[in-house]
Amino acid sequence: MSMSMSGLNRRRQAPPQAFESTPATLPDDPEDIRAKSKKDEAGEGKYTLLSCLACAQHCRVDLTGFSWVNAQGTLGRGGQGVVAQTRASLDTVFAFKRRRPPGQGRSARDHAFREICSEIMALGHEDLRRHENIVQLIAISWEIENVTDWKFKRDVVIWPVMILEKAELGDLGHFLRGKGVETELATRLRICAGIASALAVVHRNGIIHGDIKPGNALVFAGGVVKLSDFGFSALASDKLFDLGGTYPWRAPELTFLDGATHEEAKLTDLYSFGMLCLWVIFRNKLAKMGEEAIPPSPVRRSSSSLLGGLSSALSRFSTGRSSTVAPASPDLEHLKLSNTPDKLTNKMPELARDLVEGLLMEGLPKDKVRDLRELFARLLSFTPSSRTSQDTATDFGQISQSLLDISSNDETKPIKSIDAPQKGNPPTPGAFPRAKEFQVSNSLESLCHADFRVRKHIFDCLLLQYKEAKDDDGTKAMAAVQLAFCKEVGFGAVKHSATANAYGKVGRIEAIQLQNMIDATRTRQEPFNARLRALCASGIIQPIHYGTDFRSVADPDVLEEMQKSREAEIEWMETTLGKTHPAILNLKWSLTTLLMESESQLGPIKYLHKMMQELNADPKRGPMHRDSLITRVYFCVSLDRLMDPSTAETVLAYSKKTHDILVDHELRDHVVFLQLSMQISRLLDIMGRSQESVRFFEAAEAGTYKKFGAEHANTVMLLDNKTDRLMREGKPADALANLEDISKRLDGLVDGEDTVKPYLRRKNAAIFAKAGHFKEALALVEDDMAAMRAHSVPEGHPAYLQGSMMKASMLLSLGRFEEAADSVRSVVRLLQDFPWPPPPPPPRPPGDSGGRGGGVPNSAAGSPAEELAELLGRSEIVTPGEGASDLEGLDPEGPSFNPDIFPGPPEYLVAKAVLAMALYAWAHQLTAAEIVIDEPVVALGDAAYEEAALLSRRADTILNELIQAIGKKLEGDAGIVTARATATQSDADPTEAICRTSSAVLGAMDMGFAPLVEMVAALGMRNARGGLHYDKALAAARRMKLGRIGNILAEHRLLCADGEPAADAPAMFGDAAELMDWVAGRWTGTYLYEDGGLRKDPTGRKTLTLTASPAAISARAGSGEGGDDADDGGWDADVEGTSRDDMGNWVIKGRAWVGGKIALRIFHEGGNKEEGWEYTGHANPVRRAYGGYWGMRKATREASGGTFLFCKFK
Repeated sequence: MSMSMSGLNRRRQAPPQAFESTPATLPDDPEDIRAKSKKDEAGEGKYTLLSCLACAQHCRVDLTGFSWVNAQGTLGRGGQGVVAQTRASLDTVFAFKRRRPPGQGRSARDHAFREICSEIMALGHEDLRRHENIVQLIAISWEIENVTDWKFKRDVVIWPVMILEKAELGDLGHFLRGKGVETELATRLRICAGIASALAVVHRNGIIHGDIKPGNALVFAGGVVKLSDFGFSALASDKLFDLGGTYPWRAPELTFLDGATHEEAKLTDLYSFGMLCLWVIFRNKLAKMGEEAIPPSPVRRSSSSLLGGLSSALSRFSTGRSSTVAPASPDLEHLKLSNTPDKLTNKMPELARDLVEGLLMEGLPKDKVRDLRELFARLLSFTPSSRTSQDTATDFGQISQSLLDISSNDETKPIKSIDAPQKGNPPTPGAFPRAKEFQVSNSLESLCHADFRVRKHIFDCLLLQYKEAKDDDGTKAMAAVQLAFCKEVGFGAVKHSATANAYGKVGRIEAIQLQNMIDATRTRQEPFNARLRALCASGIIQPIHYGTDFRSVADPDVLEEMQKSREAEIEWMETTLGKTHPAILNLKWSLTTLLMESESQLGPIKYLHKMMQELNADPKRGPMHRDSLITRVYFCVSLDRLMDPSTAETVLAYSKKTHDILVDHELRDHVVFLQLSMQISRLLDIMGRSQESVRFFEAAEAGTYKKFGAEHANTVMLLDNKTDRLMREGKPADALANLEDISKRLDGLVDGEDTVKPYLRRKNAAIFAKAGHFKEALALVEDDMAAMRAHSVPEGHPAYLQGSMMKASMLLSLGRFEEAADSVRSVVRLLQDFPWPPPPPPPRPPGDSGGRGGGVPNSAAGSPAEELAELLGRSEIVTPGEGASDLEGLDPEGPSFNPDIFPGPPEYLVAKAVLAMALYAWAHQLTAAEIVIDEPVVALGDAAYEEAALLSRRADTILNELIQAIGKKLEGDAGIVTARATATQSDADPTEAICRTSSAVLGAMDMGFAPLVEMVAALGMRNARGGLHYDKALAAARRMKLGRIGNILAEHRLLCADGEPAADAPAMFGDAAELMDWVAGRWTGTYLYEDGGLRKDPTGRKTLTLTASPAAISARAGSGEGGDDADDGGWDADVEGTSRDDMGNWVIKGRAWVGGKIALRIFHEGGNKEEGWEYTGHANPVRRAYGGYWGMRKATREASGGTFLFCKFK
């Protein structure tokens, strides 16, 4: 589609006055008109944004905040602007006609706003809207630009953006040169008939198009051609029109005509249509003639051709005219030679005659050739008055019918005109609206879809209009009324009733009248446009899609200011309008989008919860009203921020309950239903209940494809679900390929600032790391950090700190220890002064559940479970017995995570540990000449040893500080925590309790110190460098006489750190029977996270009940018939069983070898084996223990999720 805005320097047209259903009555003498026009020019009104809004209200054109996506490309670009495209749904793609703001000066802006007004009034006209051959104006959105004037003063420029239907096949020019090059004659004639029918309606309503050409005719599916781009249009007026147009389509008289009357302007449209019609029918022949350089007519040019050529050149390049020149091509070059402004050299009638006569040779009947020849002779007459003898609207209607008749093969049944002229068409009521006629109250709800800067700018425009108006001018009174409304409501300005009263006196409006204006806004305003109305009703366009302009803001201070401005605006407006006014709801929903993408953990949750309470309490709505249910779904999605093992079952139950309510209230076809279904699917997936997850996912997938089609960001992101499944199945290469496919497809669908981009970068990096592709993972992490720096994200931002830690981890894995130390050192520096324990949140006022502004907390005051209970009420909380099956003997009042167990900020402690590891590894590298980036390091002699010694001393200092701090917690509170552990185990099997207390790791876990145990275990750094890191940590613990830490390190090293024995290792058991007897029974233990993780039960207690049976003969023989695990070699026993932990019941399938290797696949009872966790380790018969590492299927030790340890107690 080409919504051409190709650099036209359009000339000023007369200001539109009023639509007429019949031609305006004008004086007979054009010179009288010219004199009157110049006399009245000084009194002409100014055109502003308010003028455009007045036109939109007059024509009932919707105002919306729906915006475009730059990544989806442009349809046209020129000096005056660009036409962007964005897909809204499967069958709806919008074209956004964005005008580039003009240069400095009121005159330039006035001219630009005039053109926008003209196009709104033309395309917004009721008759034009109904015509199938005129492009439809859907709505008006906004372009917001920050500009700096010549005095370096910053300002915000607001421009209306016209949202139009997009043509699937582009403009007519490109279509007939490309896909439609072989279009048959009859179809070309019908195309021309459709355009003529559209022009009949246009002229009947007093409108002049002014720029008829192939680029302004759009081709839609089914071959329907629609007239577009009415920015050149002129409306009935008693003033002169400075018409522009595009060469060679424009009428020749426009070169010398100093302004045209309305009647003269109509005749130029006839000529341009004749040029277009000739080109459409004979495009291929014209191109051939142009390529062969055949003169346009056999008649010899006269000696005056030089003058004609000069005139033609002047018409093309004169800076005083607004005409433009169409791009060069053989067909157009040939038309340019023929359509000159000199009567002696203009050969258009002759060219048309010759081309039409050629149709006789193609079999067109003589009478039709005759009719077509006569039509072109009239339309392309050099003398304007010869082009028609009647009203042009009637003429265009007859032309349309004539072209249809010519195209028809059935002479007895002529085709009916698409839009035959109608008589008695009622005149359009009202005059062309002026800026002063715009009323804020009539568009209050829709204007609250826009960014807050639009509302502020509208208020500023009203204020300027008020100040510039004369005291005795009606404009001042009308502006005062609007300002009174704005100040009373708080629209675009601080609410101030006293100021509103003052403006009301100037506008002579009583308080009761102002209140009536306010009350009239309380009824929801549905969109006027049927297509937009359907998109909003189905949820394809939702209020949360509005106001996303903050994504393009780089400065955090500006973002904070935007949030504060929106919060303040809502506070002002709801004081007068109420908390559930339609306009207020739009503002609140829009604000939640900003909050959801902010750092605030509880901000969006509390905000949406408060909205739910307000809607439920509204007697006109209640909890089952559509607005209430939509808000409830948004609230469910926001609860993801409180998700952890302790809240998962409650969040899932509440989401499922909401899902059922949507079904009962017939909202299954609404997009929020799909959003909620995906949310539930994801929750179930995280909890390991993959079979149930698939059911919800398939429902969401089917609905998403139905509404959005395959090429939409919403649909493409569904593939992300496949990524997770492939990773759980142990197919990282396939997962990466899938994720890369998603990224590529999204490049043309979402903009760079969209939140999905960093999400995919980070997920890609994590998957690369799990697959052992650390170089690729590092590149993605660095890209993500570069993007954050480009958006001025500070180094102390949580996302940036996380990126620095990920970068350090990747560098450690790559052996680039110096860089790893540098990366993590910045994190240590930024976090070392972080207050700990964190200060308690300020007390809330009575009845406050976390309001807006300063009242929106950034983080939970209590645990996620406590916050959720406060929000939902205790009755909605799922207890252990109702949800995931709890472990026998687990005391709900037992150990729980408490910030007090940490000696400092957890992130800071981890960063110090990583820094110590990096320094030790760096020192080791200098002296051992390890391999770095595939090349050996050259030995550095004594200097290397000196530097290594210095690095080791620095690492010793950091490690000593860390172990000492952790030791104070693990050792100092031993008496208290041991008592709690005893209470926790009071109902457990006594044998199990003894087994756990005899283990240093399990005993400390049962005390509630799981995060510290994981931190201590991580100090061993997976036994790298021959156990160097374990040695250093053990030595430090023993030196400081920290027995518990030393025992944890020793036990973890013995049972979890060593690699599992090879399948063909020497037998640890005498035979398979001894192996099976050892494996079978009950085991108790735990799993440790490598990089930290959340638990429902802080002890991390997990039990296994195992049975073993002889492996099949093929398995023992290693025949390779073992399916996906055939590469493990022959195993000696098949293992089955069940497991229980804080997340529910699990199923176990696995294998064991007499050499001591044991590999178990543990998956949720609602899941499947292929997606389970894999526990790979080795037996320790002496300790009756089994330990190793766990992770996704086929994960290596380096890419594992952590380690595990189980002890047999029965």
